[in-house]
Parts: sequence; structure tokens; C-alpha cells
Amino acid sequence: MNVSRLTYHASRITPHVSRTTHHAPRTMILVFLAALLPRLYALGGFLTIDEVKWAEGAAQFLLALTSGDLAQTYWHFFPGVTLAWGGALTLWSLCLPGPNLAQCVQTQVEHLPDSIGWLRLTPVLLTSLGIAGVYGLGRKLVAGPVALLTALLLAFDPFFIAHSRILNGDAITAVLMFLSLLSFLNGMKTERLQESFRLPPSSFILSAVFAGLALLTKLPAPILGLFIGGLGLVALAFDWPKRGRAAVRRWMEALALWGVIALAVVVLLWPALWVAPAATLQQMYIDSFEVGELGEGHDAFFMGQVLDDPGPWFYPYAVAFRLTPVAMAGLVLNLIWLVVTIFRKNSTLKSSELKVALINWGFIVFIILLANLSPKKLDRYVIAVIPPLLFLAAQGFGWVWQNRLNVVWLRRLAAPLLAGLVILHLMFAILAAPYYLTYYNPLLGGVGQAAQQVPVGWGEGLEQAAAYLNRLPQAETLTVSSWYSDLFQLYFAGQQTSFSDDGRGQLAADYVVFYINQWQRQKPYPELINYFRAGEPVFTVKVGPLGSLSEQNGVNWVEVYKAPAAQSASGGPKIEGVAQLLAYKITGDKAARQVQLSPGKEATVTLFLRVLGPLPEKTSLQVSLADPAAGTNYGSWRSLPRQGEWQAGSLVEWPGQLILPADLPVGDYRFAAALQNEGGATVAEFAISEKDPLIRVE
Repeated sequence: MNVSRLTYHASRITPHVSRTTHHAPRTMILVFLAALLPRLYALGGFLTIDEVKWAEGAAQFLLALTSGDLAQTYWHFFPGVTLAWGGALTLWSLCLPGPNLAQCVQTQVEHLPDSIGWLRLTPVLLTSLGIAGVYGLGRKLVAGPVALLTALLLAFDPFFIAHSRILNGDAITAVLMFLSLLSFLNGMKTERLQESFRLPPSSFILSAVFAGLALLTKLPAPILGLFIGGLGLVALAFDWPKRGRAAVRRWMEALALWGVIALAVVVLLWPALWVAPAATLQQMYIDSFEVGELGEGHDAFFMGQVLDDPGPWFYPYAVAFRLTPVAMAGLVLNLIWLVVTIFRKNSTLKSSELKVALINWGFIVFIILLANLSPKKLDRYVIAVIPPLLFLAAQGFGWVWQNRLNVVWLRRLAAPLLAGLVILHLMFAILAAPYYLTYYNPLLGGVGQAAQQVPVGWGEGLEQAAAYLNRLPQAETLTVSSWYSDLFQLYFAGQQTSFSDDGRGQLAADYVVFYINQWQRQKPYPELINYFRAGEPVFTVKVGPLGSLSEQNGVNWVEVYKAPAAQSASGGPKIEGVAQLLAYKITGDKAARQVQLSPGKEATVTLFLRVLGPLPEKTSLQVSLADPAAGTNYGSWRSLPRQGEWQAGSLVEWPGQLILPADLPVGDYRFAAALQNEGGATVAEFAISEKDPLIRVE
């Protein structure tokens, strides 16, 4: 068979007419319910990264609608409008019949753990409806059982479940893009084209509507237009020999109609484009590069390394980690079927299914190739490949039961075997519940190997760390420095300090919370991570091999460490080429807050230094109390052994005893630290900021 014949040719394609056509609506309802159930489970139990931003976007969208300031319905370059409509309706419903909508909406966002379950209903319902639509449209392209298997695999896929039940547009965009493709293929497949060469508008219009909704939701939806356009041009090339200029006119009309309708959907549903189209599109373009950093890399973890661009193999590898063994088996069968069908002319499978399969493979490759143009890479950026991959897997299984089970009793077992495959596929999702994001393919080593080779973690488990800290005595007085602080603060009862790039915030906290994708990428820098991880965490959240939570065994996902509770040195003063003073702790009092010392007494002082270079020869550290008004320093310093190697980049604790003179005047003093030579002269000093608290001597 000539591979070039894969493209659309109406005379070669005939629709599958199911003997159970009248059961299709009922089956679609059952598929919808099947997709809904795992997505509703523990829906409001946790938060993930970016959901705060999406909730704030929905709030802004609602207030813009109610105030009449429609230009403010632009809130992000995503643009996230589809979810914003659903989120706005949800917030409006939650705030009825309150008199002050703006205040109520703000409260709902500030208490997001209480409202997130309601806000997530929008992606849950839209993706569940979309999966039912995949069955409805797919059964017109392939055998009914194959379409049903596709929908069930998509309904129970752990990676797709995970992203379709969080406040994020990735899964919605993926299913809308696939629905648009299926609709377009149905339009190409109709017999009416063969008879009169009049393109049926219904399928193309439906495809364009889905494309418009995808464009309103999130990137990478725009690439769909390129693929559909290319698909139409390929079809035109094969119709040209028979139809000539008529083919050009009809296909150009069809593609133009598709584009116009898709853009019309965008304009009709995005109020910002009604009042300020040019300004909105300009801001969207600016934000894409300045806020979204399109075209720029970021620290990405891949194959155990931190890279600016993980390269072209990242997406195939990351996607494979997200597939289940069932899906992988189906894909292998699909590839075998393609080889058999292409190279054996006596293949009994209809050519239309071959063409649909090859187009889906082309769609997958197209998405990955375009996604690779950006150095910024995450597995969710190509989640749009999941629906066509599962479609292909279902076709692979369909080939076996339609053409390879020639024995009668084996054919009778086909349905139970396929049901068993669906149940097995679902089991991987059940084991990874309630997060689902923690699932990674056991054939590739599961969570353990994924954590060593690809970026993992979406913030799941941070709520458990906050719950642990909230159970501690006087939790409301504790200060914590946490990765993904915007998430953590929504669950934590105490105070938060920054997760600093230089480590000052972490050293000033009572506890520090580390997260797996933070230490994967060695954020903020390796030596600070090593400083804390050299000790034992006081609390951990672990994920088992198949994605389930485990208190005893598994990969550490979240780690909580006791922190020094030192006083952060404002500005991080440095002695260039020697060290940076990150923090200091006096007499063990918490973070030097309201530290009180007495004349003639000793004070235990610890300096937390980041090493910049070697200590100058014949110099020593001197710590004292400074009276800025008098220009006098008081106290003698007795250094104790340092903790940590003095190597560039390392974090070192330098403890010692500060002995105060008996005649030290009562008053307020500032902390002072400097390097002195053997004669006692100051070589260099740390410029302590006036923002640091005074130290009281009484």
C-alpha cells in the first residue's frame, strides 16, 4: 500500500454505522458519569500551584462583568476565558444573596481551601462532557467499541484525571483540541463530498467552535489551527487531480469558514475584545513574553541534571512516564497494526481507520515538535497528546479483537478482556488518589525513577505539612519559610517569612518546608539545601511506588525541618570575597526579637555565613555591640569551632561567646561583626542595617 494515500479521499472513506446507533445517547451519558466519578473524589482536599492565580483571575473576571469595566476581563495571556466564565458563575453563586459582592469574592479567594472544590467543578464538568463527546464523535470514525474504549481510557487515565480536576486549563484545552480534530475528520469523511463536492458545514462548524473554545482557554490551542490548515491543504492536494479549481475553491472556503467561526467564538465570549480589542491583544502579546517568558528557558530538571533547556527528548520521556501499562500496550499493538496494514495488501481493516490513525500520529508529532521550539518544558505543556494517544491505544486493542481473535471462544472473551483492561487502567488512578498527579508509569520505574529523571510535584502534600505544624503548641506564633508559599499560607495558622534566594528567610524561620521539585532543581542553591538536609526532617510526606501516600516507604515529597530562628541580616551584608552574613542568633532567644542582655554577662552568638572566598591570613572574626551615637563597640569575643567547611558557596555556622563588660551602660545597641588583624585593627566589617532590631541591655 502507498503510504501517501493516507490523506483524505472522500471516495475511499465510508462511515461506520453502528448497529447500536439508538443506544449512543445513553452510552454518552454513562461515559460522562464514568468520567465524572473519579474527578469528584476528594475534590477540595488540596491545592496545586497556579490555582491561586486562576481563582484570582475568575474573581477579576466576575467583578469586571458586574462593574461594566469589560476591559478587565483580560487577566492573563492564557487567556483562561473559558474557565473564568465558569469560575465567575461559581463565585457569583457562592456569594448570593450577599450585599457586597466584591468583599465576598475577595473572601472566597482568600479562603481558597474552602471554595476550591466548588471552583474545580468547571474543569471537572467540561472535561467529563468532552470525554463523552469523544465517544460521540469517535464512533463516526471507528468502530463503536473502539470509540467507547477510547473514552473510557481517557475517563480513567490518572494523568488526565489529575489535570481535569484542578483549576487549570490544560486538560480542558486538550479535550477541546481533540474534539475539534475529530469533528474536522468527520467532515472530511462524509459521503456527500463524493457525490456533489459540497462540504457539509455542520462538522466543520462544530470543529471551529471547539477550536474557538480551546483558543479561549489556554496555549497550545493556536497550533491546532496550523494542523487543521495543513490537513485541509493535504486533502486539497489529493482532490486537485479530479476536481481542479473546484477543489481549491471548496477547500479554501471550508478553511476560511473554519477560521472565521473559531475567531468569532473567541470574540463573542471574551468581553475585553468587545471594548478594547487592540489593547487586549497587545497586552496579551507583551505578557506572553514578559510574564510567561515564552521563548525563554528556566531551570528544568531532566535525567538528574538541572538544565536551561532539557532538549528534544524531554517530552517523549516525560509523556511515557505519564502513561499506564495498559495504554503503552495498546500503543505497541497500534504500531504493529500499522506495519501489518501498510505492508500487507490483504489487510482486512478498512483504510479509513488507517488514515485516522496516521493523522492522529501526525497530530501528536506536530504538537511535540512545536512544543520543543520553547526551551521551557513541562509534561503538562503537551497534555494535548494524551487523547490521541489513548485513541490510538484503543485502535490497537480493536485490531486484535477484530482481526486476530479468530477462534470463537476467544471472541467471546474479547469483551471481558477489554473490560479487564479498563479496570486495570482505572486501578492505577485509584492507587494514586486523591492527588492522581503522583502517578508515574511503573514500567519505567514508577515514582522512584521519575523523581530522579523528570520534574515532579505540583504542590500536593503541602497541606499535610501545614496540618502537622498547625498541631504544634502555639502554632499561631510559629514562623515558617515554605516553597510555594502562596499555597502553604492558605493552610498554615502561623506566620510566614520569605523563601529567600540567599537563605535569609529560611534561617530566620522556626521551620522550613522543602518540596521535591525545589530540591530537584537545587533551589535556591545547593549549599543551603545541603545545610538543612544534613539533619533529619521532623515531618515528611512520602509517595509510594504507584503514587499512593505512604507514611513509611516511598519517595519524600515534602520535608519539614527545624530552622535556627535567627535574626535575618537585612540586605545580606558582605565582606567582598570573604563571606556574606545571612543571619545571626543571640543567646538562643527567638530570632533576636526583644533580645535583652545584661552587663558583665556572656551571650551565646552564632553567625550564619555564606562563604564567598578564603579567609584572609592572620585575621579573626570579632563580634560586639555597637553604640552608633557614641561610635563605640563593647564586648570581647571568644570564637568557638565552626560548623561546616569554609569553601566557596558553603553555608557555615560560626558560634562564639560575647562577654559584655560589667560597666556597660544600659541602653539599646546594634549588632556588629567584623574581621580584625592580629593587632586588633578592623580589616573589614559587615555593614549591619538600621532595619535590624536593636539589642537591649538592662
